[in-house]
Amino acid sequence: EDRVAIIGAGRCNDIDLGQIIKGVGKLIIVDKDLEAMKGAIKQYELSANPKIECLTKNIIGLSVQDYRQYAEHMVSAVRRKGLATSIESLVQIALVEINTLVSQMIISRWEKGQFDVVITIGLHSQLLSMIEWIWQVILQTLGKQEETVRQYLMNVNEKLVCALNTAILEATTKKWIVGCELER
Repeated sequence: EDRVAIIGAGRCNDIDLGQIIKGVGKLIIVDKDLEAMKGAIKQYELSANPKIECLTKNIIGLSVQDYRQYAEHMVSAVRRKGLATSIESLVQIALVEINTLVSQMIISRWEKGQFDVVITIGLHSQLLSMIEWIWQVILQTLGKQEETVRQYLMNVNEKLVCALNTAILEATTKKWIVGCELER
């Protein structure tokens, strides 16, 4: 029977684990948040099911501390001049901070052929969502609009998506089921 992996599973709010587990030999849910995965297993009453396994893996390698540091640096830059902060200089600071984060990113790899089927729902659009969310909060605080950083993040995300897709395809022997946003 197939080994099915749900990569970026989180709490599995978009996936009915109870239905999926019925037709698989092994269900591996993969996410960086073990507590979220345990919550999903509990929600679907699968705690005693020997066919389910949690695999804790950080898809892009950034930690909560990395995001916190980025946010602290951005907030610190804004605090210097408050609402008089120059958006142009703030963009430059954000790009430097983002490049620091990008240099720390490591796309997860799995063993070749580790899974028969892989399911990803909304994974690709979430890779850099925390970085963008922090930037949007900073802009909202200042009452500003700006697209340079968002566009840069979209370009970085495209490269991450290519690397992630390669890793997933190498790990998959039969089928990859992808659910994604067509537009935002």
